[in-house]
Amino acid sequence: LRNSYGFTAPALMRDVGGARGVNGVLYVAPVAWLRDGEAPGPDADLFLGEGLERVELSPEHFEVLNNWMTIPPGATIYTYVAATPQPPSFDFPIRQSLIDTILGGCLQHSMGADFCAEWVDTTDGWALPDGRVYWLNDR
Repeated sequence: LRNSYGFTAPALMRDVGGARGVNGVLYVAPVAWLRDGEAPGPDADLFLGEGLERVELSPEHFEVLNNWMTIPPGATIYTYVAATPQPPSFDFPIRQSLIDTILGGCLQHSMGADFCAEWVDTTDGWALPDGRVYWLNDR
């Protein structure tokens, strides 16, 4: 996902070739996010202006890793996918600091490094098909 700050951020893409597992963290949306008890419409959703589309997911497609956590019955789950995914480039590289933040979150919300490794393994686009890599070490 390219953004106005000049870098490419990892983003989910719509599935076009069959289901594939990914990992992530579910967060409860703050009540202030809701409009009359419902998710905001496209005109009020702040993320949609960043090249993202909101997609509703079905709770039965989730595997909760900690036995003390549950998805409440009737919960509505959304994620955001890139509206027009584009690979990194010289002008829009992958920033190391962003990957550090994502992997730090993986470690914070998991019980080991396996969650981080799975995120890296299920994320495509690190290198272009011809082998070129656009990576910025901005630490």
